[in-house]
Amino acid sequence: MRLVIRGKPIIKSAAYGILCLGLLLFSCSFFPALRITDSIPHLLCAAVSLLAYFEDIKFASFFAAIFGITESIMLGTNTLTVPLFYTVYAFVCVWLFESFFVKNYLAWLCYMLGGLVVYSVLSLFGPVANWNITAADILLDTTVPTFILSAVLSLPLYPIFKFIKKKTDKDR
Repeated sequence: MRLVIRGKPIIKSAAYGILCLGLLLFSCSFFPALRITDSIPHLLCAAVSLLAYFEDIKFASFFAAIFGITESIMLGTNTLTVPLFYTVYAFVCVWLFESFFVKNYLAWLCYMLGGLVVYSVLSLFGPVANWNITAADILLDTTVPTFILSAVLSLPLYPIFKFIKKKTDKDR
């Protein structure tokens, strides 16, 4: 009896799970340990939009909820807002990919950048509540560098997800 990798959805789920976990470990642990910058990249926005691009709402929403909770625990942020954002973001991406535009790299790039903008705006609420710091200081010190770093580090994820989709797809 031969084991056909493309016929097993568990292999696809495991590959995406390991990749998303690796992205979280890279952005929350390894990259800050390098001390290149004080900013922490948020690569889960790109991963969720890529899952919405290459797969369906089942993969995108499931991984958005699970890894949104994991990211919020790792970063010590609100455990309700972040997973809720990622889950809604997955639904919006799938809806946009299916409704309005064709699926291509430029559409994914626009959705990913839009998700990073919304995530950056959501991340402003906690620090602005501190009365000793202004919103302009937060924007210039953390939000803008984090957005740029996240956008740049998200670009290589497209070929990786495309490779996983190609290798684990049944209709090859």
